[in-house]
Amino acid sequence: MINNEHAVKRIAQMQEAIGSVKDILKMPKKSVCKDNIKYGALERFLQVAIENALHVGNFVIASRGLRKPEKYEDIMSILIDNKVVPKKFAKDTSVMAPVRNSLVYDLETYEREETFDIAKKNLARTLHELSKVLEKSI
Repeated sequence: MINNEHAVKRIAQMQEAIGSVKDILKMPKKSVCKDNIKYGALERFLQVAIENALHVGNFVIASRGLRKPEKYEDIMSILIDNKVVPKKFAKDTSVMAPVRNSLVYDLETYEREETFDIAKKNLARTLHELSKVLEKSI
């Protein structure tokens, strides 16, 4: 059984984490990247936001009976292919699963500055917009 209330909570967690990422990104890059606490907070909030986006995306897929994703990378493309998420998100959401995987499994995939730049360039804005699209889809 699909629990809509659970998805709503995940959206709220996602939006809260995105707000924290945005707050951290207002700080100078050097300040964040050289400080273990600030950088650790950036990584954790990014991970929480991305994982919640993927979780809610998976919820939408299941609730609509769409093709089951084989891996995290498939979730956004399934939602885009089925017009749940606008195609304009294709490029920016393609980095979500790899960034999430590096944050969880291999913290050395990206240098600190690169993670900061990815978050600042597109991920924070994309996650914010995506949270609104997913919220409307549940």
